[in-house]
Formats: sequence, C-alpha cells, structure tokens
Amino acid sequence: METVSNLTGQPIVAILAGKQHKFRQLTLSELFGKFEAEVKNDWLARAHEIGNQMNLSERIEFLSYQSSHPLSPDRSAELVREKINSSVGVSMILDMTHIVENNDDVLPEIVSLMTKTEEQVTVRNLIEELTGTAGIKMEGKDSPKA
Repeated sequence: METVSNLTGQPIVAILAGKQHKFRQLTLSELFGKFEAEVKNDWLARAHEIGNQMNLSERIEFLSYQSSHPLSPDRSAELVREKINSSVGVSMILDMTHIVENNDDVLPEIVSLMTKTEEQVTVRNLIEELTGTAGIKMEGKDSPKA
C-alpha cells in the first residue's frame, strides 16, 4: 500500500548503527536496470576469465559460443534476484538510495549491519521499503503475490 510520504517523494528515515540516515525509494526501472546490467557484466567477465585460461583456439571458440548464446531472460532474472538478496546487492541498494546530507553522513559497512540481529531486521525492512517490495510475498518458485 502506498503511503502519502511515498507518493510525495518524502525521504525514508532509518537508524543504522545508531545514526540517522535518509533514503529515497527506487523505481522498478532503476532497481532492475542497475542489477540486470551488473549481472550481465559479471557473466561476461566470468566468461572472459574462463577464456583466458584456455589456449588461443579454444578461447576463440569458447568466447564465440558465449557471445552467440547470451543469458536467457529467465536466467538473467534469477541472477538478478540472487544479487539483490546478497550482501553485495543490499549494499548497492543502500548506496543507490542514500541521501547524503553532509561529509560525515557515511553509511556503515554492510558486514557490520549483518552481524547484529536488530540491525538485520532494520536493514531487511528498509530494503523492502526502498525497493517497493514490502507488500509482495513469494508463494512459490516464481509467483509474487501482493
């Protein structure tokens, strides 16, 4: 359910590691566009890493095959979901949405936020609000339900 503050673009305020921070909500295109690009870049980088370990003729054949068989939309969506739910993804979302108010307004390291239970709950709830997924539940492998 949309709140008045969501509709008017008011910042989302959260206390992380004892300090108040302001965030903005992401649009779906920002969220999935950024993560899809990240996943595709990761996939290409891994293909080149593997290719660099091969001799020249095998490398050319391997990279040609990889470039002619890009990630399927289903696999890409699965990798995006995995990345969003990883600590790297959470950190990216917090960085993308953090509204910096002054020079000492620095987010705590994601590792420190994941070590304390109360911080984990705060971060999980914050991520749901920042990504607009607070009202969505997964009830099967691929069935989002509002």
